[in-house]
Amino acid sequence: MSETTVGLQKITDQISQQGERLGLVTNSGKTKVMTISKEQHDLQLSVNGTQLEQVKKFVYLGGKFAQDGKCESDIERRIGLWAVLNKTDKHLELPQP
Repeated sequence: MSETTVGLQKITDQISQQGERLGLVTNSGKTKVMTISKEQHDLQLSVNGTQLEQVKKFVYLGGKFAQDGKCESDIERRIGLWAVLNKTDKHLELPQP
């Protein structure tokens, strides 16, 4: 992590270069950037000359992350997923206290 855009770009370049050494290519169309802060920051990061899209929220490993750091949308999303699951033949069994 870095507190400056220059530092973040350097880290991004290093990750991309190390991946390429291992035969991996960073997909700039799927790679997104986001800050988590009360203030909005404009990031201009790129991979292999392609500017990365800055997003305000995204889902990663089942959790919904938001730019403002709040978790309300993640909770609503999980409740919605549970409601869909609950309407199917599958039943969610919660552990008894």
